[in-house]
Amino acid sequence: MGEILKTHKTLREFIQVLRDEGELLSLSKPFDPKYEISAVISELGKRKAPAVLFEKAKGFQIAVIGNLFGTLRRLSLALGIEEDRLIEDVIPRLEKRVPPVLISEDPAEEINVPRGKVDLIRILPVLTHYSKDSGPYITSGISSARDLKTDVTGRGLHRMEVRGKNTLGISLLNPPLADIYAQHRREGKRMEIATVIGVPPAVFVASIFKVPPGVDKLSVAGALKGEPVETTMAGSVDLDIPAHGEIVIEGYIDPRDKEEDGTLGESSGYYMAFGKSPTIHVTGLKY
Repeated sequence: MGEILKTHKTLREFIQVLRDEGELLSLSKPFDPKYEISAVISELGKRKAPAVLFEKAKGFQIAVIGNLFGTLRRLSLALGIEEDRLIEDVIPRLEKRVPPVLISEDPAEEINVPRGKVDLIRILPVLTHYSKDSGPYITSGISSARDLKTDVTGRGLHRMEVRGKNTLGISLLNPPLADIYAQHRREGKRMEIATVIGVPPAVFVASIFKVPPGVDKLSVAGALKGEPVETTMAGSVDLDIPAHGEIVIEGYIDPRDKEEDGTLGESSGYYMAFGKSPTIHVTGLKY
């Protein structure tokens, strides 16, 4: 095994490493989350460009970052593995499990928005990527929901459409969350769900891997990091979620709701329509 480099407890720690290593482009000019930011990220993604931090999203107080893992060098910095041993060392780690640990509270400074005042459209600079998209889309949120059979929390990266000030659509096409939603539909139960945006790098990377049923992907993230991932309890739903996230959106899906369609331009260059997808009713927002 290669030397284990520094791993990162927070996204902000990783951003500082990118800055120190000359792997971060910071833009102070305000860019519009409607088309402009996504256009810059798309162009940078076509070349060996640095990650990009938009310090000001036009009309919002929250910054936006993109192109985080666009090169092998940045991926190696994210996972704490020497670049020339990246593939060789990642595969053995993926076969291990390091269970997450629950901490009493998330020490990050945050604003807790009361349920009645949640306005995703006004608060979050969610990007509208292309002109024929059905709305702004969150494309980097890690969503968590509990399996009714195993009581294990399933997690995954699922695109989410902002449908209103306190509603989101979510594309649940892949397990484990697709299976968890199917369970709730069969039993006619509300499905609690929480989405964390701006997670530690290993958590983001682990979220895209397939794992056997009953395995929490955070145990894979722990193996990638070489230490347990810290979790905390959400505020308005009964779920453990990755701690130290930048934004947390909590809510529930009512399986009796009418499902809607959504369209998003993909990196392949084609517009992809959801099949009909469920709606999340937001019960809490932290940022």
